[in-house]
Amino acid sequence: MSDDDIVDKIAELNKSMEMASLLPDRHYLIFNEVDDENVSMSVYDTTDIDLNNEYISGSQILVQGLLELMETDIERVLEMGMARIVALDTSSEIPKIADTSLGDNIVKVDFGKKH
Repeated sequence: MSDDDIVDKIAELNKSMEMASLLPDRHYLIFNEVDDENVSMSVYDTTDIDLNNEYISGSQILVQGLLELMETDIERVLEMGMARIVALDTSSEIPKIADTSLGDNIVKVDFGKKH
């Protein structure tokens, strides 16, 4: 077995573990840092899809909107992300990035390098 085969097997195992950890009735956008300049993204929809139902949930709309914005204006998304990081880092009312809370709706969880 070559080194490339081993790397592919590990990636496949990691993807399977990621999918096994998803909870039902949720939408997920998962970003993984590949290197200093590249990020991979996985999008998961674990909701029950009823093709006869015309109802579109708010989370479905948000996910599709975020994907569209990232595809059509990634530079703006990156600028907005940097602006938010700067704001979080300089605001006295909101904890800094290194802390466990990044505001009211975001909680940073450190699982460590091994789980």
